[in-house]
Amino acid sequence: MKTLKDIKVGARVTVVKVHGEGAVKRRIMDMGITKGTEIFVRKVAPLGDPIEVNVRGYELSLRKADAEMIAMAVESLKEVGLNDFQIHIGHVGFFEGLIQETQLGEEDECLLRELIHNRNYFGVDELLERRQAKITTKTAFQNLPELIGGVEILRDAKKIALNFKILEAVKRLEQVYKLLVAYGVEKYVTFDLSMSGTFGYYTGIIFRGYTHGTGDAIVKGGRYDNLLGKFGEDTPSIGFAIVIDELLNSFVRQKIRIVLERKTAVVLYDEERILDAISLTKDFRAKGKQVELIKKEPGIPVSAYMGNARNSMCGSLLYMKKSKEIEMFNFVSGESKIVTLK
Repeated sequence: MKTLKDIKVGARVTVVKVHGEGAVKRRIMDMGITKGTEIFVRKVAPLGDPIEVNVRGYELSLRKADAEMIAMAVESLKEVGLNDFQIHIGHVGFFEGLIQETQLGEEDECLLRELIHNRNYFGVDELLERRQAKITTKTAFQNLPELIGGVEILRDAKKIALNFKILEAVKRLEQVYKLLVAYGVEKYVTFDLSMSGTFGYYTGIIFRGYTHGTGDAIVKGGRYDNLLGKFGEDTPSIGFAIVIDELLNSFVRQKIRIVLERKTAVVLYDEERILDAISLTKDFRAKGKQVELIKKEPGIPVSAYMGNARNSMCGSLLYMKKSKEIEMFNFVSGESKIVTLK
């Protein structure tokens, strides 16, 4: 049985079965994709995400990577030991839709973006008052500081949707949230509709990760569909970066201990033992062990290699002497012994 990703552009197909389960399946059916529905595939991105289709007389973009990327950011932070953090999610379309309603000149628009970025909402109100913005526009911007919180704020956001662009952004956030529930990461999610991202860079979903003990976000990401087009490849894209300096600051201030496993073994050998050393290394690697092979240089004591191995978080060092002895050091237990090969 073919799935939607197997269908070529321009084809018309009929839904035989809706796969998935729980929240994901319900969302698919909420979008009108049910058994017996005819679907026309309009466009498929080079990497298969998104797929644009016509369903029941309207256009629909099926994109799952936004939620997947946010869920990956959550799991990444949990994997390194953080548990108390939040991923703030916004949408460029919501902010840009509000900006359109102001009808400001280029200079005033830049000032407005800066004021909102700095959370100076008094300055925003004064600027819109001076430029005689519509009451509905001023009210929408006055509500921005309140549009930070759980999924319930998306209902409030719809009330100030002054144009189609704003409404579509909110609907997209609702879609993403339902997928995040399916991923089981919704407790780490905060919506922040005042987020604007870097002007001209992000094109859709934007997100930032925050935790205690840092001066800035520890995760920065979002959708930037126009970026690769500047390099000759018009491909939708989304990604995120973990800001290592801020992450390490949070570890220190939250007193999170980083536990590193000492798995790598160092095989140190005298030049006369190179064939034996290679044979031993191959045997270790065949068993799935991590091994670093190092030739001992004349005049450099074994203790220097041991110190370097410890600092590199290696678990052990085996020194293959030209005398056929193997001196073994276990850095985890502190034990050492000498084995003589016949």
